[in-house]
Amino acid sequence: MAHFTRTGVILLLLTQGLVGCDGSNSTLSPSAPSEVRQSGNPPPGNPPPGNPPPGNPPSANPSQVIAFKDPLTGLLVADVRDAQDHIVQFNTAGELVWMADGTHLPGHAAGGLGGSINPPEEPSCECWLVVHFGASHGERRAYLTADYGHFNPRTVVALEIAGSALKVSRTDVYPSGTYTLSGVVTEATESGLTPIENVGVYRLNQEEGGWDEATTDKNGFYEIHGLVDGSRLIGFSKDGYVKVEKADFPIHADTRFDVQLIRR
Repeated sequence: MAHFTRTGVILLLLTQGLVGCDGSNSTLSPSAPSEVRQSGNPPPGNPPPGNPPPGNPPSANPSQVIAFKDPLTGLLVADVRDAQDHIVQFNTAGELVWMADGTHLPGHAAGGLGGSINPPEEPSCECWLVVHFGASHGERRAYLTADYGHFNPRTVVALEIAGSALKVSRTDVYPSGTYTLSGVVTEATESGLTPIENVGVYRLNQEEGGWDEATTDKNGFYEIHGLVDGSRLIGFSKDGYVKVEKADFPIHADTRFDVQLIRR
Protein backbone atom coordinates (compact mmCIF):
# COMPACT_ATOMS: atom_id res chain seq x y z
CA MET A 1 0.00 0.00 0.00
CA ALA A 2 1.33 3.41 -0.88
CA HIS A 3 1.59 6.08 1.75
CA PHE A 4 2.48 9.61 1.04
CA THR A 5 2.95 12.98 2.68
CA ARG A 6 1.75 16.12 0.97
CA THR A 7 2.77 19.54 2.28
CA GLY A 8 0.35 22.29 1.37
CA VAL A 9 2.64 25.19 2.04
CA ILE A 10 6.11 24.36 0.82
CA LEU A 11 9.07 25.22 2.96
CA LEU A 12 9.46 28.58 4.64
CA LEU A 13 12.95 30.01 4.46
CA LEU A 14 13.71 30.34 8.14
CA THR A 15 17.07 30.94 9.70
CA GLN A 16 18.51 32.25 12.86
CA GLY A 17 15.44 34.35 13.23
CA LEU A 18 15.15 36.78 10.28
CA VAL A 19 14.27 36.74 6.58
CA GLY A 20 15.40 39.81 4.72
CA CYS A 21 12.93 42.07 2.93
CA ASP A 22 14.59 41.19 -0.38
CA GLY A 23 13.94 37.47 0.22
CA SER A 24 17.52 36.57 1.04
CA ASN A 25 18.16 34.26 3.95
CA SER A 26 20.62 34.41 6.78
CA THR A 27 22.10 31.27 8.33
CA LEU A 28 23.88 30.27 11.46
CA SER A 29 27.64 30.23 11.52
CA PRO A 30 30.20 30.23 14.30
CA SER A 31 31.22 33.70 15.41
CA ALA A 32 34.49 34.73 13.84
CA PRO A 33 37.30 35.57 16.30
CA SER A 34 38.08 39.27 16.74
CA GLU A 35 40.76 40.50 14.39
CA VAL A 36 43.90 42.01 15.90
CA ARG A 37 45.59 44.75 13.95
CA GLN A 38 49.25 43.99 13.32
CA SER A 39 50.25 47.33 11.79
CA GLY A 40 51.28 49.96 14.36
CA ASN A 41 48.95 52.85 15.00
CA PRO A 42 45.48 52.99 13.49
CA PRO A 43 44.93 55.57 10.73
CA PRO A 44 43.45 58.85 11.90
CA GLY A 45 39.77 59.44 11.17
CA ASN A 46 37.65 57.52 8.72
CA PRO A 47 39.15 56.32 5.42
CA PRO A 48 38.11 58.24 2.28
CA PRO A 49 34.88 56.96 0.65
CA GLY A 50 35.50 54.24 -1.90
CA ASN A 51 38.93 53.35 -0.59
CA PRO A 52 39.54 50.28 1.61
CA PRO A 53 41.04 50.87 5.05
CA PRO A 54 44.81 50.43 5.44
CA GLY A 55 46.10 46.99 6.28
CA ASN A 56 45.14 43.61 4.82
CA PRO A 57 42.45 43.63 2.09
CA PRO A 58 39.03 42.32 3.16
CA SER A 59 38.51 38.63 2.50
CA ALA A 60 35.43 37.15 0.83
CA ASN A 61 32.70 35.93 3.15
CA PRO A 62 33.19 32.22 3.87
CA SER A 63 30.35 29.79 3.25
CA GLN A 64 28.03 29.48 6.21
CA VAL A 65 26.44 26.41 7.74
CA ILE A 66 22.68 26.16 7.20
CA ALA A 67 20.52 25.51 10.27
CA PHE A 68 17.14 23.80 9.89
CA LYS A 69 14.27 24.78 12.15
CA ASP A 70 12.28 22.18 14.07
CA PRO A 71 8.64 23.14 13.43
CA LEU A 72 7.56 21.62 16.74
CA THR A 73 10.00 23.38 19.07
CA GLY A 74 11.64 26.13 17.01
CA LEU A 75 15.07 24.59 17.65
CA LEU A 76 17.75 25.35 15.02
CA VAL A 77 19.89 22.32 14.08
CA ALA A 78 22.77 22.13 11.59
CA ASP A 79 23.68 18.42 12.03
CA VAL A 80 21.50 16.22 9.80
CA ARG A 81 21.46 12.42 10.19
CA ASP A 82 20.87 9.63 7.68
CA ALA A 83 19.49 6.14 8.32
CA GLN A 84 22.90 4.89 9.49
CA ASP A 85 23.40 7.88 11.81
CA HIS A 86 25.99 9.48 9.56
CA ILE A 87 26.04 13.22 10.22
CA VAL A 88 26.20 15.75 7.40
CA GLN A 89 25.77 19.50 7.11
CA PHE A 90 24.78 21.80 4.26
CA ASN A 91 26.26 25.23 3.61
CA THR A 92 25.43 28.34 1.62
CA ALA A 93 27.99 27.37 -1.05
CA GLY A 94 25.72 24.48 -2.08
CA GLU A 95 27.90 21.83 -0.50
CA LEU A 96 27.16 18.77 1.60
CA VAL A 97 29.80 18.35 4.30
CA TRP A 98 30.50 14.78 5.50
CA MET A 99 31.27 15.50 9.13
CA ALA A 100 33.22 12.30 9.81
CA ASP A 101 36.19 13.48 7.74
CA GLY A 102 35.24 16.99 6.57
CA THR A 103 34.74 16.03 2.91
CA HIS A 104 32.93 18.75 0.93
CA LEU A 105 30.70 17.59 -1.93
CA PRO A 106 29.45 20.44 -4.15
CA GLY A 107 26.03 20.62 -5.78
CA HIS A 108 23.83 19.41 -2.92
CA ALA A 109 21.08 21.11 -0.95
CA ALA A 110 18.14 20.12 1.22
CA GLY A 111 14.68 21.53 1.65
CA GLY A 112 13.01 21.97 5.00
CA LEU A 113 12.36 24.90 7.30
CA GLY A 114 15.51 26.97 6.99
CA GLY A 115 16.79 25.06 3.97
CA SER A 116 16.61 25.63 0.24
CA ILE A 117 13.25 26.53 -1.30
CA ASN A 118 14.10 24.70 -4.53
CA PRO A 119 16.86 22.15 -3.82
CA PRO A 120 18.42 20.53 -6.89
CA GLU A 121 17.41 17.01 -7.82
CA GLU A 122 19.71 14.25 -6.59
CA PRO A 123 20.70 12.27 -9.72
CA SER A 124 21.50 9.05 -7.86
CA CYS A 125 17.95 8.73 -6.51
CA GLU A 126 15.91 11.03 -8.81
CA CYS A 127 14.62 12.64 -5.64
CA TRP A 128 14.80 15.87 -3.67
CA LEU A 129 16.30 15.87 -0.18
CA VAL A 130 14.07 17.18 2.61
CA VAL A 131 14.85 17.52 6.32
CA HIS A 132 12.32 16.28 8.89
CA PHE A 133 12.66 16.11 12.65
CA GLY A 134 12.43 13.37 15.24
CA ALA A 135 13.77 12.72 18.73
CA SER A 136 16.22 10.37 20.39
CA HIS A 137 16.66 10.10 24.16
CA GLY A 138 14.83 13.39 24.58
CA GLU A 139 17.00 15.23 22.04
CA ARG A 140 15.35 16.72 18.94
CA ARG A 141 17.25 15.71 15.80
CA ALA A 142 17.17 16.51 12.10
CA TYR A 143 16.88 13.59 9.67
CA LEU A 144 17.32 13.49 5.91
CA THR A 145 14.34 12.19 3.94
CA ALA A 146 13.55 12.33 0.22
CA ASP A 147 10.67 13.55 -1.91
CA TYR A 148 10.04 11.49 -5.04
CA GLY A 149 7.96 13.93 -7.06
CA HIS A 150 5.35 15.08 -4.49
CA PHE A 151 5.62 11.74 -2.70
CA ASN A 152 7.61 11.67 0.54
CA PRO A 153 7.27 8.42 2.51
CA ARG A 154 9.09 10.13 5.42
CA THR A 155 11.68 7.35 5.54
CA VAL A 156 15.26 8.41 6.26
CA VAL A 157 17.66 7.99 3.33
CA ALA A 158 21.02 6.25 3.51
CA LEU A 159 24.05 8.21 2.28
CA GLU A 160 27.30 6.90 0.85
CA ILE A 161 30.29 8.52 -0.85
CA ALA A 162 31.30 6.58 -3.95
CA GLY A 163 34.50 8.08 -5.28
CA SER A 164 33.75 11.79 -5.26
CA ALA A 165 29.99 11.38 -5.75
CA LEU A 166 27.14 11.14 -3.25
CA LYS A 167 24.92 8.08 -3.42
CA VAL A 168 21.43 8.36 -1.89
CA SER A 169 19.37 5.24 -1.18
CA ARG A 170 15.82 4.84 0.09
CA THR A 171 15.24 2.80 3.26
CA ASP A 172 12.32 1.69 5.44
CA VAL A 173 13.68 3.55 8.51
CA TYR A 174 11.53 6.32 9.98
CA PRO A 175 12.91 9.21 12.05
CA SER A 176 13.42 8.17 15.65
CA GLY A 177 10.78 9.56 17.98
CA THR A 178 7.97 9.72 15.40
CA TYR A 179 4.75 7.70 15.53
CA THR A 180 2.41 5.61 13.37
CA LEU A 181 -1.36 5.93 13.14
CA SER A 182 -3.06 2.79 11.81
CA GLY A 183 -6.41 1.03 11.78
CA VAL A 184 -9.18 -0.53 9.71
CA VAL A 185 -12.13 1.24 8.05
CA THR A 186 -15.32 -0.81 7.67
CA GLU A 187 -19.05 -0.53 7.05
CA ALA A 188 -21.93 -2.51 8.55
CA THR A 189 -23.53 -4.96 6.08
CA GLU A 190 -25.93 -7.91 6.38
CA SER A 191 -22.95 -10.24 6.66
CA GLY A 192 -21.25 -8.09 9.33
CA LEU A 193 -18.51 -5.49 9.22
CA THR A 194 -17.02 -5.28 5.72
CA PRO A 195 -13.71 -3.51 4.96
CA ILE A 196 -13.81 -0.49 2.66
CA GLU A 197 -11.05 0.00 0.11
CA ASN A 198 -9.69 3.36 -1.14
CA VAL A 199 -10.82 5.45 1.81
CA GLY A 200 -8.78 8.63 2.11
CA VAL A 201 -7.27 9.04 5.58
CA TYR A 202 -5.71 12.35 6.57
CA ARG A 203 -4.20 14.09 9.59
CA LEU A 204 -3.52 17.81 9.87
CA ASN A 205 0.18 18.69 9.77
CA GLN A 206 -0.08 22.20 11.13
CA GLU A 207 3.67 22.64 11.68
CA GLU A 208 4.38 22.27 7.96
CA GLY A 209 1.09 23.63 6.70
CA GLY A 210 -0.40 20.54 5.05
CA TRP A 211 -1.72 17.02 5.60
CA ASP A 212 -0.27 13.57 6.29
CA GLU A 213 -2.26 11.10 4.21
CA ALA A 214 -2.85 7.44 3.39
CA THR A 215 -5.40 5.26 1.57
CA THR A 216 -6.98 2.04 2.81
CA ASP A 217 -6.13 -1.22 1.05
CA LYS A 218 -8.54 -4.03 0.06
CA ASN A 219 -8.69 -5.08 3.72
CA GLY A 220 -9.64 -1.58 4.82
CA PHE A 221 -6.25 -1.18 6.51
CA TYR A 222 -4.32 2.10 6.61
CA GLU A 223 -1.05 3.38 8.09
CA ILE A 224 0.44 6.87 8.36
CA HIS A 225 4.06 6.91 9.53
CA GLY A 226 6.43 9.62 10.73
CA LEU A 227 3.88 11.58 12.76
CA VAL A 228 4.86 14.08 15.43
CA ASP A 229 3.45 14.15 18.95
CA GLY A 230 0.28 16.17 19.51
CA SER A 231 -3.47 16.46 19.04
CA ARG A 232 -4.62 17.13 15.49
CA LEU A 233 -7.69 16.80 13.30
CA ILE A 234 -7.95 13.42 11.53
CA GLY A 235 -10.51 12.44 8.92
CA PHE A 236 -11.83 9.59 6.76
CA SER A 237 -13.51 10.24 3.42
CA LYS A 238 -14.82 8.34 0.40
CA ASP A 239 -17.47 9.17 -2.18
CA GLY A 240 -20.83 7.63 -1.26
CA TYR A 241 -20.08 7.63 2.48
CA VAL A 242 -20.56 10.16 5.25
CA LYS A 243 -17.24 11.78 6.08
CA VAL A 244 -15.88 11.14 9.59
CA GLU A 245 -13.62 13.71 11.27
CA LYS A 246 -12.21 13.84 14.78
CA ALA A 247 -10.94 17.20 16.00
CA ASP A 248 -7.90 17.27 18.29
CA PHE A 249 -7.35 13.52 18.08
CA PRO A 250 -4.36 12.81 20.37
CA ILE A 251 -1.28 10.89 19.21
CA HIS A 252 1.48 10.50 21.79
CA ALA A 253 2.69 7.04 20.72
CA ASP A 254 1.93 4.50 18.00
CA THR A 255 -1.89 4.61 17.84
CA ARG A 256 -4.58 2.26 16.53
CA PHE A 257 -7.90 3.81 15.46
CA ASP A 258 -10.63 1.82 13.68
CA VAL A 259 -13.52 3.62 11.98
CA GLN A 260 -16.94 2.59 10.69
CA LEU A 261 -18.40 4.59 7.81
CA ILE A 262 -22.06 4.91 6.88
CA ARG A 263 -23.35 5.01 3.31
CA ARG A 264 -25.18 8.13 2.24
